[in-house]
Order: sequence, then C-alpha cells, then structure tokens
Amino acid sequence: MTTTKTTQTNKDEQGVMTLSGHLRELRNRIGLCLLVFIVGFFVALAYSSRLVQLLTDMGTKYHYEFVYIAPQELMLVHFSVAMLAALIMDIPVIVHQIYAFSSPAIENKKTRRVVLLVMLFGLLFFVVGVLFAYYI
Repeated sequence: MTTTKTTQTNKDEQGVMTLSGHLRELRNRIGLCLLVFIVGFFVALAYSSRLVQLLTDMGTKYHYEFVYIAPQELMLVHFSVAMLAALIMDIPVIVHQIYAFSSPAIENKKTRRVVLLVMLFGLLFFVVGVLFAYYI
C-alpha cells in the first residue's frame, strides 16, 4: 500500500496564487535584488579607489578641492561611492524583478506590452540621466 503525501502549493484549485504564495515570491525577488546589490557593493568596493580618483580628477579639472574634515570621512566616501555604484548596477535587476512580479497579474497582451515599454523607457531614461550627470 502506498501513501500519497499532499504538498502545500502556492496555488489554490483555480490556479490563483494565495496571499502567502505572493508574499513568498515577493520575498524571493527582494532577496535576489539585495543579493545582487551586496555582490555589486563588494565589487565596487574593490574598485572604489579608482572611482574616487575619477571623481576627484573631475573636480580638480574645474579647480575644486575635496577636503576631508574628519579622519573617517575618506573611508565613508569610499563606502558611499561603492553603494552608489552598486545601486546603479542593481537598477536593471530591480526593474526586471518588478516586471516579473507584476506581469502575471496583467492578462491583456496590449497592457503587458505597454508596461514593458514603460519599464524599458524608464531604464533608458535612467541610463541617459547617469550619462548626463557624468558628462555635465
């Protein structure tokens, strides 16, 4: 005689996810975004001296001089630059995760296409804004 185990699924009889299933999926997507951010932070921290040097070179070009008032300020600048670089690297992943989480709720193909275009243009405008901030 065999026994069958019933496993708890994230969907009910009609194929609709339960609240706990949605929360579990949201937790997994947020965890992935945080993981990418943390990996990006450590990669950017490895290159933070180059990034800070790039920023200070851009400032000295216009006769700006960066002054560190407190001893820990230089270390905090490296961490801040690494965090900002990690956030810039993480934005495409965040946009993708938002779309992947919300796309099953959109049943109309036309609406799904519009949402995808809005997210792609948002990502494009983000890149244009970063380039604008870098060159101006």
